[in-house]
Amino acid sequence: MVAVTGTVRESSTDDLPGPTVANATVSVVGSNSTTTDPAGNFSLMAPTGTRLFLTEATGNWGSLFAEIVPVGGISGLEVEVIPDALVDEIADGFTTSADTAKGIVAVVFDETTTVGGETASISATSELSFVFDDQEEPVETDTLIAGGGSEVIFLNVDLADTVTASATSTAQQGCPPEFQNATYSVLEKVLTEIDVVCAVQQ
Repeated sequence: MVAVTGTVRESSTDDLPGPTVANATVSVVGSNSTTTDPAGNFSLMAPTGTRLFLTEATGNWGSLFAEIVPVGGISGLEVEVIPDALVDEIADGFTTSADTAKGIVAVVFDETTTVGGETASISATSELSFVFDDQEEPVETDTLIAGGGSEVIFLNVDLADTVTASATSTAQQGCPPEFQNATYSVLEKVLTEIDVVCAVQQ
C-alpha cells in the first residue's frame, strides 16, 4: 500500500480550475476510502498497479476513472466531480434530461492525436451520445468533430457491473483502452471515464 494525495474540484465551463469540494468521498474501488477536508484535499493508502478511483459529492455527479498507482504513490492527483447544474445545462440542448438514476460514460481519446472523425460505442444501453464541437457546444453524434472535444459522451446509461468501449480512428483502426486491466462499471449518478489510445494519425 502506498500513499495517494490529491484535491477534488468541481468541473467548470472554462479553462480555469473549478472550486474545491469539501466532504467529497474518494475511494479506491475494492480498497480504502476517505473524505476531503475543508480545502478539498484528501490522502489515502492504495494498492499499487492499475486501480479504479470513485469520487462522489453532494450536488454533483461523481467520477469513476482508472489510474496507475506506482510504487512511489501519487502526489497531487486532480479529481473532478460535475455540478448537477452543469450536467442539466448540457442536457438542455437534447430531447431528454439527465437521469440521476442512471450513469454517464465518457470514452476519452488522447487530445494530442485526435483529428476529428474518430468514433466510439459502449456495451451498455444509453439514450444518446454526444460530443462537443469547435464552439464547445454539445452535438448529438458518436463521432468527434475537428477542433472540438476529445470525448464521446453517452447519456442516461443503464447501470451495469461491466461496461466496455469500442473506439476507432479515422483510419478505421481500433483504439484499445489505455488501462487494459481495468474493469469499468456504470453507477448511479456517476460519470465513468474510459480512456482509449489511437495510433498517431496523419
